[in-house]
Amino acid sequence: CKAHPQANCSLATHHTREIVSALLLGEADLALSLQDPRHPGIKAEVIASGAMVALCPLGSPEARGEGPLSLEDIRTEIVGLHSDDPLAGLLHHAGEALGEPTSARLTSRITVQTYQLARALVEAGVG
Repeated sequence: CKAHPQANCSLATHHTREIVSALLLGEADLALSLQDPRHPGIKAEVIASGAMVALCPLGSPEARGEGPLSLEDIRTEIVGLHSDDPLAGLLHHAGEALGEPTSARLTSRITVQTYQLARALVEAGVG
């Protein structure tokens, strides 16, 4: 801020497809995303990586174990991500690779479009 006292910065949250559109239209100069936008008009660079984790209420069967939670260990109904979310796709394919009954348990009646909403629902004990 001291180096550029006249500069303005606006922070917003959007889905990756909206971020791509904003960058291509010149409505944004820089964006952060959890996934590679895979667009020829955009340069993407990985700045961090991490493991996918499950959030679970403290009273759930999943919270009683020690160490990493495997997909086979999930018994509580999950709050799923919207079907076009890349992380949802990874979870779906991993469940299918494990076969029944794991893939059936990972199917959710409740889907959300944002990770923040999924967290709020889990905190409320919904999944």
